[in-house]
Amino acid sequence: MRKFLLLLVVLMVHMVALAAPMPYEVRQIAVEVQAAEDGGNTPALARQQAMDMATDQGLRQLLKLITPEDTWSKHDEMLQKTPPKNLLERFSIVQESSRMPYGLVVDLYFKRDKVRKMLADNGIPFIDTKQETVLVVPVYVVGENAQLFEEENAWGGAVQLALQGPHLAQFKLPNGDYDDMMTLTPEMALLGVAEPIQALGQKHKADMVLVSVAKVIFRGGQRVLQVQSTWYGSQSLQPISFEMEMSEAKQPHVMQKAAQKLIQGVDSQWRSSNTVAVNKPQSLVAFLNVAEVADLESALKTLNGLASVQQAFLRSLTKREAYIQVDYYGESADLAEVLRTSGYVLNNQEGRWLLSAGRGAAEFSPQAEAPVAVEMPQPQAQGLDQGSVE
Repeated sequence: MRKFLLLLVVLMVHMVALAAPMPYEVRQIAVEVQAAEDGGNTPALARQQAMDMATDQGLRQLLKLITPEDTWSKHDEMLQKTPPKNLLERFSIVQESSRMPYGLVVDLYFKRDKVRKMLADNGIPFIDTKQETVLVVPVYVVGENAQLFEEENAWGGAVQLALQGPHLAQFKLPNGDYDDMMTLTPEMALLGVAEPIQALGQKHKADMVLVSVAKVIFRGGQRVLQVQSTWYGSQSLQPISFEMEMSEAKQPHVMQKAAQKLIQGVDSQWRSSNTVAVNKPQSLVAFLNVAEVADLESALKTLNGLASVQQAFLRSLTKREAYIQVDYYGESADLAEVLRTSGYVLNNQEGRWLLSAGRGAAEFSPQAEAPVAVEMPQPQAQGLDQGSVE
């Protein structure tokens, strides 16, 4: 009984933080304000102008990242009704120059629930995925020689440059250290030997591994760069394969263009496989076994961090179970799948939803069986502001 009462007291302290969804982060937005011709813009005015420009630019960058491309034409009209500054929770100045032209580099944090509500109100679907880690294994075949961790791997260098900038996934490249070389050889990667490929992914704490093989071939007297990329991990994604003509003089340019096309293909697949239908708001109550406060904290933080979840909050608590209400968009099967990649299992057993911690996607587990969908009354969306920007 004493342990249960202590749990309740601690929960009361943490409930506000638990209910609030994590903000959307957009980093390293750089803007510049030129001096006015009449010299009238003061440093304070220039800073405010720069902040407004950065907020608008950052939100537009975020929206392009989390919405399908065929909806981008609707963004201007939507933002005329909802000014970007109304969605900003906080910001952090990375760098600024007080001299004119005034320069500002800033990290922005947008209110996730407000952004999602704005998209839903305008009928725009968005991406339902946590920012999974993708380990890219670049293999470059030159003649009979396959390069992976070698410094002269031109394909690896091109991919590294293409990974710069915002993406739906968090990309990583292998370190190329002794452990990496002992785990996976270029020959194993070429043959698609799953066990060492998955072992390398686990070593780097990656949810998915993309083995990308670039090879120069000759066809009809022309040099052609052939790219074949295969997925290993939690999601069933299609291989990414294409060819580009490449003269020897233009090899570096074509190699970089091919690497950019590869990463764009990854983002495109992420969008198509994780887009939420915003016209189907639903609700369910899940039961979670709770041994420690951290169990409930982790579950609520994970749920509120999912794009398809409007809100997740504690309804009631017994000595053994927490009753969590989850208001979400889309199908329950889609919610269960994205939860599985976040390390949780959601099952429906005889009409009762059970939430439990399971193996995460980084362990390359097989896909979980989708639960039975149960239609619930449409929930009322509620804003959960975490903070404000003066």
